[in-house]
Amino acid sequence: MPMPAMDFLSYLNEIILAGLGILLIISIVQVVVYRRMLRQQQRLLNFMRMHGGDGIGQGLENCTTRLEGIEAQLEEFRNWQCTMEEKLDGCVRTPPVLRYNAFDDIGSDLSFSVALLDAHGEGAVVTGLYSRTESRTYCKPVQDGTSTYPLTEEEQSAINQSRRDRSSVPKP
Repeated sequence: MPMPAMDFLSYLNEIILAGLGILLIISIVQVVVYRRMLRQQQRLLNFMRMHGGDGIGQGLENCTTRLEGIEAQLEEFRNWQCTMEEKLDGCVRTPPVLRYNAFDDIGSDLSFSVALLDAHGEGAVVTGLYSRTESRTYCKPVQDGTSTYPLTEEEQSAINQSRRDRSSVPKP
């Protein structure tokens, strides 16, 4: 049975509209792909301009040479950093000051003990004792957290605090 003319025309309209929709989608995809291609081309032109425009091979070779130079500088910096860390291990950093009242007749914490130690627990502990009539300052050598001289409770506490503070410093 043949199709009436009106049904045939509406069927053709649907086919034409579907074809136009497909063409529209294809056109949008082409525009997106074209814009991406233009961006890539612009990147390539910028790359060529930065590296003398002698071609991609020469540009990549220049980049590789510069990268090798940067890696060498980075290795130098790492070596310098290791040297500085070794030097810092031998330095006194933020020594704790322990203040206390050494005598009953003094009303304030005027006496003190300071542990000046490096990362290996070597250095000195300095103690200042203040009373109403006189003041005395003592300095005792410290090796590996102990001294050849007898240490007071406050001096040992300052040494322990210094070593504890030092061990809490993170190593890179």
